[in-house]
Amino acid sequence: MIAHKLFHEFVLGVAELYGPEMVTPNMHLHLHLKDSIQDFGPIYAFWLYGFERLNGDIKKMTVNHKTAFEVTYMKKFLSVVHYGDYIRNLPQGIKQNPVMMSSFVYLSPTPSDSLVASSVSTSFDFSLFVSAPLRLNDTFTGAEILPPDTQASSRHKVSVNRLTRAHYGYLLAFYRLVYTDRTFSSALIPEDIDDLSTMVLPDISFFSEIEILGQTYRSKASRTTRGCYIEVACNSAVPGKEPEMRIGEVQYYFSHQLQMKKTV
Repeated sequence: MIAHKLFHEFVLGVAELYGPEMVTPNMHLHLHLKDSIQDFGPIYAFWLYGFERLNGDIKKMTVNHKTAFEVTYMKKFLSVVHYGDYIRNLPQGIKQNPVMMSSFVYLSPTPSDSLVASSVSTSFDFSLFVSAPLRLNDTFTGAEILPPDTQASSRHKVSVNRLTRAHYGYLLAFYRLVYTDRTFSSALIPEDIDDLSTMVLPDISFFSEIEILGQTYRSKASRTTRGCYIEVACNSAVPGKEPEMRIGEVQYYFSHQLQMKKTV
């Protein structure tokens, strides 16, 4: 409350000394930090999307260098930022129609280096994707399809890496926990391998940043770590207990291919 009061007094002082036209958008937005934190939480309100980063996203947009470039900036910026809001506010009749929802693919920016093949675009469900953060009790496993515009950062080439032994153990445990009707063997333990189990290789496609619906998500492996923090819902081992929200730091992003053997 004290910080908000001081911000308010500062903006009033600037308006009184230099005139209302000298109050910048950043000054105005600082007066709504409390509302932003209450609506979106501290991650999206400040850590992941500070005002300096907002300015950087606006400046990197491509324009035709003609007059009224501010209008071009804002049209592009608003279309990207409010893309998810627009999808969430669609009538239920449209959200439940896969054919109609697939047409909204063209609202999102088109990347040059897509991680997702265009052939799966009709299988992607926008309404489920944008509402996922609110479904805290859901377990997201399997082959979830990302938006068709998902891409690795163009500034960092995707490289083939090998998981560390610790991280490989987590991946193997994940597969065994999720697909309980199948058996998996470790590529690092020869005695685990048999004809009936699926071998999990430690090779991955590694990348430090990813773009989803126009938003860049960074990791600790990025050149800058601003934007690598996330808020996750950790399910409790106690039945009936609500998930606990925790702050985490993304180490890196990766994709892993697994060719499962057919079950009898």
